[in-house]
Amino acid sequence: MLFVFFGFGSFAQQLPQSTQYMINDYVLNPAIGGNKSYFDAKANQRLQWVGVTDAPRTFVFSLHGPMQNQKVGLGGFIFSDITGPTRRTGAKISYAYHFKLTDDIKLSLGVSGGVLQFLLDGSKLDLQDQNDLALSNGIQSVVVPDAAAGLYLYNEKFFFSLSAPQLMNTKLQFFEDYENTLSRLSQHFYAMGGYNIPLGDFVIQPSFLVKYVDPIIAFEGGVRATYSDLIWLGANFRQDDGVAGLLGYNINEHFAFAYSYDVPMLSYSNYSNGSHEILLQIKFLDKK
Repeated sequence: MLFVFFGFGSFAQQLPQSTQYMINDYVLNPAIGGNKSYFDAKANQRLQWVGVTDAPRTFVFSLHGPMQNQKVGLGGFIFSDITGPTRRTGAKISYAYHFKLTDDIKLSLGVSGGVLQFLLDGSKLDLQDQNDLALSNGIQSVVVPDAAAGLYLYNEKFFFSLSAPQLMNTKLQFFEDYENTLSRLSQHFYAMGGYNIPLGDFVIQPSFLVKYVDPIIAFEGGVRATYSDLIWLGANFRQDDGVAGLLGYNINEHFAFAYSYDVPMLSYSNYSNGSHEILLQIKFLDKK
């Protein structure tokens, strides 16, 4: 068999990662949709492990906002994740309902649904067994449904999020005659939170993200310092993966920009020049 499929199972199971999870949080939890008074559009591009052949490249575009009563939030996102001979694309739409628990604390519940397409370019496979030439015939494609759910507790000072992507545990198989091509969309569970600490002209926001995919628990955390709601700097730590630096700039009340750079761990610093991530944000139709 070909050794690419020993890595295909993890490709199919794992969702793309993002260093800027605290900014592009909606794609992790549909309950976040419509949590602001405006419509929020974000485009995010991540180039992972630059310098490594066939390393992951991820693009995400998301849009969400409140309806007229600001209790209902609607949104959706599309994404593409390319790793070597494999490509995953998807589209989802979401619904969230926001209600007050107290005068200043809100809770929202959200669901999303959509489709995922997995492509395998057989011409790019490195076959170890030449008897498996059938695997190299053209492009194979699988389209499956997907769903997610979540809850979001928040106010002006803090946020706490619980979400479960890939709820359907959908079966994936490109070639029925090859058991090594069988995989499933493993259920994920995310816990995310943060707190805003005012310090003069600065706001300090520590945050965390915990991911659980049976049997693995992964943690990442970080802190951002924002000056006069204009420019911010931050640092992020990802368990067993390394550290990252982040910066962002609010160009005006409608446009913002963010960039992050992941420093590779010493164990593979000779092979990778790190990971780059860029995000552009547009805010519009403010209902305040």
